[in-house]
Amino acid sequence: MKLSPLEVKKREFKTKMRGYDPQEVRAFLEMVSRDMEDTEREIRELYEKMEEMQKLLDHYKEMEETIKSAMMTAQKAAEDMKNNAEREAELIVEKARIQAQEIISSAQKEHDELLNSLENKKTQLENEIKMLERKRRAILEDLYNTLNLHLGLVKEEFEKEKSYLLDGEEEVKDVGSEEENTGSSELSETGD
Repeated sequence: MKLSPLEVKKREFKTKMRGYDPQEVRAFLEMVSRDMEDTEREIRELYEKMEEMQKLLDHYKEMEETIKSAMMTAQKAAEDMKNNAEREAELIVEKARIQAQEIISSAQKEHDELLNSLENKKTQLENEIKMLERKRRAILEDLYNTLNLHLGLVKEEFEKEKSYLLDGEEEVKDVGSEEENTGSSELSETGD
């Protein structure tokens, strides 16, 4: 069962004689609730950052498509010019190819750098998310262990109280049997 910070904060426990200090339990639950809220907030922030990075990546992909489209347009224009003037068209096409190659190289380099950067960011965000999940799991395990420890202490105290009460009952039985023995001997003495 996954607990929310609010559920932890509003959790109530039954009180028993010689039980835990309700204020101390409430303070501990408040602390756990705040930690869980902080962890959830950090996870939300990381997801928001990841979404921003995804939008940035999509933007650069659109730019790449625009550059490819521009290149295709430039090549078509070069071919049209070739039909008009062979020699002039060859020079323009050659110039356009060089420029296109530079644009492609530059765009590819920028694209690769951005992609690597985004991949690194994504990996970093995934690692941070895993770390936060481990922290959350550790907090829950600590809470679970603490609660089990306290439960064990309560059980020990209960067993002591139970043992004390049982010892008290045996003393009452011993006193009752002594009174019966004394009463029967008195009867026999008075009967003679």
